[in-house]
Amino acid sequence: MQILTSLTNYMIRVLVSTLLATVTLALITCNSKGPISVRLNNDNHGLGSNIDLSAIPQFVNASFNGTDMAWLVTYEEELLLTQDGGATWKTLPKNTIGGFKVVSFINAQRGWAVNKNGQLWRTDDGGNNWIIITEPVSNNERLYLPSQLLFFDENHGWIIDAGSIWRTENGGVSWERVLSITDANQTVWQPFHITFINPMQGWVSCSDGMIHRTEDGGYTWHTQKIESNRTTFKDVQFINQHIGWISGWPDGGIYHSDDGGNTWKRQLSGEININSIYFTTTEEGWAVGWTREVRCGISQCGIVLHSADGGKNWHPIQIGEVEPFFDRIYFTDAQHGWLVARDNVYRTDNGGQSWRVVLRLPPIKTSG
Repeated sequence: MQILTSLTNYMIRVLVSTLLATVTLALITCNSKGPISVRLNNDNHGLGSNIDLSAIPQFVNASFNGTDMAWLVTYEEELLLTQDGGATWKTLPKNTIGGFKVVSFINAQRGWAVNKNGQLWRTDDGGNNWIIITEPVSNNERLYLPSQLLFFDENHGWIIDAGSIWRTENGGVSWERVLSITDANQTVWQPFHITFINPMQGWVSCSDGMIHRTEDGGYTWHTQKIESNRTTFKDVQFINQHIGWISGWPDGGIYHSDDGGNTWKRQLSGEININSIYFTTTEEGWAVGWTREVRCGISQCGIVLHSADGGKNWHPIQIGEVEPFFDRIYFTDAQHGWLVARDNVYRTDNGGQSWRVVLRLPPIKTSG
């Protein structure tokens, strides 16, 4: 009964967030040498009940591959793609692609996407044309608010919805739910970000101060309680089977593990909210998010932090424009990186020494 009551309250919160148009999407990444697919924020960034809809992230999901290729899903369910590092972009309207929510590419041509109806689509030409593959179903249950998608290779893929993790071993032809908030002996939690370093070893960062770890491709999971229930871990990254980081908020949490996630040590705390973390080596890493300040006009300002010693020390980096928040940072290699803000996408070609805007969308317009 306690789990049922908590689950009901949780689903109400999810529905409210949806009505406020804060579309769900949690980052999904592979190691730095593999394809990268990410979910961006679904939270209202601490704005409380008086939410300014113009502060909602424009870019709700993204996938990166190679040095110059990127695919972005927008709040309006359009797909934007570039093959030249953001110099030019192609737009696929939502009525031509089924209203995508999440997308994942494993190379320049092969990618998958899930639309708002839970249908799985596939492309073999870099995202220009799509076909419906299947609808992930397990025991007559459908996806609810699909928010995250990751394909590690041609066969192995995972989907995260509002409270479940699904797995495929045949390229998306069939799916199995492998973890759910309704499982026995599980407290209610929400998954936010999944990362795999190979088809077997993966981690999922969650709400309620929790993280899940698997050693068998997601069939079984080990649950760890790292912080209090008020802590939400927004991101997780492992660069090998031993060394990884998780980040979240409130209180600017960044934690480090050097034993595969068995134990964690806090590296950063304070009134900083970290949405995304990415390390290109064991020493050099980046973290982005926001902090409460009035100079940005909505009582918060985006922050970009850099570490050159494995996360022991972090230093703020000035990007050039004042942003209310940064949702994600990714590097496809040591020199080439992407930085996603509310309306803007930035690009670096020199390891983060300088950044330039490569995509800019007008703020979301409110009705009335």
